[in-house]
Amino acid sequence: MAKQSNILEKYDLAKLKNESKSFITIPRKIVSLKIPENEKGMFIQLLSMAGIAPGLSYHYVLTNQSVDSLVNAIFWKKGNKRIAYSHTQQLKSLLEQLQTDKLVKISRRDNGYFDIILPTVHKLREGDDGFVKLYFGSLSKIKTQLVGMQRLKTLFFYATIRSKVYENNQQQEVITDSPNYFAKLANISAASSKKHFEWLRNNGVLAYYKCEQRKLAGYIKYFYADMHDADILTKVVKGYIEQEVIKKVLE
Repeated sequence: MAKQSNILEKYDLAKLKNESKSFITIPRKIVSLKIPENEKGMFIQLLSMAGIAPGLSYHYVLTNQSVDSLVNAIFWKKGNKRIAYSHTQQLKSLLEQLQTDKLVKISRRDNGYFDIILPTVHKLREGDDGFVKLYFGSLSKIKTQLVGMQRLKTLFFYATIRSKVYENNQQQEVITDSPNYFAKLANISAASSKKHFEWLRNNGVLAYYKCEQRKLAGYIKYFYADMHDADILTKVVKGYIEQEVIKKVLE
């Protein structure tokens, strides 16, 4: 039991409670749009960089942008001219796709720069499916540790996980669905989904407990939550132990 207690105390809950819980929102339906994962990730990347413009009906806006500045913002690795050209073309293609799919508007300036106008605060929170909260702390961990397309894919996968979280209900703030389930939801391979989960838990984006369930001997299940919800995750897992749903916490 002592080992169990130590595992259940692996997160500094007092410290996590004091961390910022600032967030941005995206409509839940964006996750299921039939567009490439890179494009959805780019939308999240731009939204996380944007500011709110009261003079533009509270649209999120990025001003005075260039293709080079956005390539640098995503920290694509600098290489020879051929690689640099490839990154530039990929960035241009993503912006064109976002504009074609009406997720952003691009307003050209006389100086060769452009503004990127994203939806309004209100627009990002409306719709029958509701909206998804993406926390800046988690977004920052992804953005500071990953670059290029891998960053965009991981931003989208984080949003996919968050799309299944319904706050104000502790049970629904804990993620119990399998990587295979999220692979289907994100329209990616099961192997890619497993790699995303592994990266997110190993890099402090997701809090987790690896557990052996009592009902099926040897059946291992992961329980996840956003890192700032580690206290809720710990409480739920302890509850499952008391209810004898969980036999043992392994890590």
